[in-house]
Amino acid sequence: SRAATSLLGRVVTGQSTVIAFDTAFNAVALLFVIAAPMLVGIKITLSRYAKMRAARLAKTRSPRHDFATLSSSMRNRSSPPGRTQNVMSN
Repeated sequence: SRAATSLLGRVVTGQSTVIAFDTAFNAVALLFVIAAPMLVGIKITLSRYAKMRAARLAKTRSPRHDFATLSSSMRNRSSPPGRTQNVMSN
């Protein structure tokens, strides 16, 4: 009777170990099946948003001129068209 109880205890312990492993395996499998596509979808969405924002930002900045652009265009207008300024006149 004691031997049968011991054998039954070992069998139950082995089965509980298999059930725990099976539960853990299913949890990890569900994580990959659900979470991996969600992460890929989030990455694609963020990439599209970043491209859209960069395009909108470039569109709003294009008509503006900063000080360096204005000053360089004014320097280029200092000489009349068709004439070049000679630095050294000999």
